[in-house]
Amino acid sequence: MRMFKKATGFALAVVVATSGCDILDVENPNNLVQDDLNNAAAASAVVNGGLATLTRGIGYTHAPSATVSDEIRWIGSRDAWNQLNFGFVSSAANEFTDAAFPFINEGRWMTDEAVRLLNEVYLAENPGDATLETELGRANLHAGLAYLWVAENFDDFVLSNRTIEAPPVGEGNMSQMVDEAIRYLGEAISLSTKHGDEVTQLRAYAARARAHHYRAVWGMLNPSGSVPSNPLVSSSAADSDASWVLQRIGTAGLWRWDLEYTNASVANDFGFQVNERGELAIGLAYYSGSDWVLMDPIDDVADPRVVEQGERFLASGQYTSTTLASGAEMHLILAESALASNDTDGFALHVNHARALTTGLSDYTGQIPALDMLIHERRAALFLQNRRLNDHYRFGIPSPAWQGTSHASTNNGALQPITCIEVRANTQVSNAECG
Repeated sequence: MRMFKKATGFALAVVVATSGCDILDVENPNNLVQDDLNNAAAASAVVNGGLATLTRGIGYTHAPSATVSDEIRWIGSRDAWNQLNFGFVSSAANEFTDAAFPFINEGRWMTDEAVRLLNEVYLAENPGDATLETELGRANLHAGLAYLWVAENFDDFVLSNRTIEAPPVGEGNMSQMVDEAIRYLGEAISLSTKHGDEVTQLRAYAARARAHHYRAVWGMLNPSGSVPSNPLVSSSAADSDASWVLQRIGTAGLWRWDLEYTNASVANDFGFQVNERGELAIGLAYYSGSDWVLMDPIDDVADPRVVEQGERFLASGQYTSTTLASGAEMHLILAESALASNDTDGFALHVNHARALTTGLSDYTGQIPALDMLIHERRAALFLQNRRLNDHYRFGIPSPAWQGTSHASTNNGALQPITCIEVRANTQVSNAECG
C-alpha cells in the first residue's frame, strides 16, 4: 500500500534571544491541508494535479513495459533493466518496476480523488454549475485513462486509499479495470458533450475506442499462458467510437493526443532512461544507432512513421511526449475489425487511410498477407505508444531478447506485478519474492 501522508501545515519557531524576535514565524503559502481542497475554487487545480500525477506514473511504468518489448533494449549498467529486456517482467523485486509502482498508484488515486471531490463536495455545494461539471468531465477522462493504463500494463493491482490498504484486484479480475475505464470515459463523454468541451469529448471517445479494443485483447490473453489461435479482435463498441472520432477529425485528418511532459510540470522517466541516463536505447530492429532500419513492406524504405516518432522521442530528452490516441489508431481498430470479419476491402480501406496520413506511402493492395500488414501497421504507426508488448503476445511474435526461461516466454501475456514496495506495506498482499 502506497503510504500517502495528509498534507498539514506546521510552524517552525526559532527564538532569537538577542532580538526577542521569531524571524522564522511565517506562514508558507504553499502549505495545504485537506480542508483547503474542499473549496470549489480548487477544482481546476485538483483536476490538473491529478493529471500531472498520472502523467508522472505513466512515464515510470512505460519504461519497463517498453523494455520487455523489442522497441527498447538495455545498454547500461543496471542489471534490472537487462532482466526486463530478457523478458523477466513478473518479478516483484525488480528495482525499476518496484520504483515505478508507487507513482502509478498515486496517479490512479489522485484522478479518482479529483472525481470524488467534484461529485461529493464541489457540485454538492454548487449543483448544476457548468464550470464545475466541465471540470468533472476532464477528471473522468483522466481517471479513465488511469484505469486503462493500469490494465494494459499490470497483471494485478491494488486500489488502496492512502493509508487504508486494499486487497489485490486479482489477476482474473483485471478486466474490471478496463470496464471501470470505460465507465469513466462514458461520463467524460456525457459531460463534455453537455457543455461543449470538444477537446475532452474527442479525447474521451478516442480513449474509449482504445479501451473497448483492449477489453477484447485482454479477454484473448487471459488466462495467460499460450498464444491465441486467432489473434484478431473485433468490438462493435470500439468500432462505433473510432468511427465517431474519424467523423469528427475527417477520415484523412492527422490528429493525435499527446501527453505532454515539460520542465514546468513533470519529467518523463522513460525519456530520461533513454536520452539522458543511457540505460536504455531504441531496439535494433528499429534503429541501428545511426540509421532507422524498420522497413515499410510496400515501399521498401525505412518506415517514415518510425523515423518521425523516433526522432521526436530522441530529440526531447526527459520531456518527450507520449501519444495516447490518434486518428491512425482509430483506422487500425476499424481495419482489424474488418479483417476479423473477412472484409478485405474494408481492411485495405482503413489501412490505406492510415498510411495516407504519412506523405509518400503507397497503398496496400494485397502485396503481402493482410495479417502481416496489420502487424506491421500497428508496429509502425503505434511505435513507442505502449502497444507493442501486448501485440507480441497476441500475434505470437517474441522479442529476440527474451530468454527461454523468462516470464514473457513461458507465460504468454505476462505483465507487471504488484511489487515489493506494496507487498511490504500492505498486509493483504503477499509474494515470497519480497521476503
